[in-house]
Amino acid sequence: MALNRPPSPRTPLTAPLPRDVHAPARAREHVERFRCGLTALQRTDAILAISELVSAAFLRGTGRMTLYLQATGGGLRAEVLDEGNGFPLSFSDLNLQVVHALSDAWGVAGAGESAWFEIGLRNGAGNGGLVAV
Repeated sequence: MALNRPPSPRTPLTAPLPRDVHAPARAREHVERFRCGLTALQRTDAILAISELVSAAFLRGTGRMTLYLQATGGGLRAEVLDEGNGFPLSFSDLNLQVVHALSDAWGVAGAGESAWFEIGLRNGAGNGGLVAV
C-alpha cells in the first residue's frame, strides 16, 4: 500500500499550467503549498512574483506553460517555461519590474522562453538583483 505523503522539502515540483486565465491562480496555489524555508513575508513575495511571471507568459507567449519550483537552501527558485517567447528581454515590462522588486535574483533565459526568480537567498526580503543569463 503506497503512502500518500507530501513531497520532501528538497523534491522539486514540475507542473503544467493551463494556457488560460486560471494559470496565475494555479501557479500561486503551487507556490503557497510548496515546502521550502521561506518566511511568511518571503512566501507572499514569491506568490506575487510567480503570478507576474505566469501572467507575462500567458499574455505574450504561445504553447504549453510549465512551472518549476525548487527549494534552495532556505529559499525558493521558481521558473516559468513557455514554448513561445513570452518573456520580453527588456526591463521595460511591468511584470518583470514587479519580479525585480520582490526577488533576490531573477532573469530571462534564452530568447525569452523562460524566466525565473529566487527569493530567500539571504535572511530578508528580496532586493531585486538582476542576473543576466
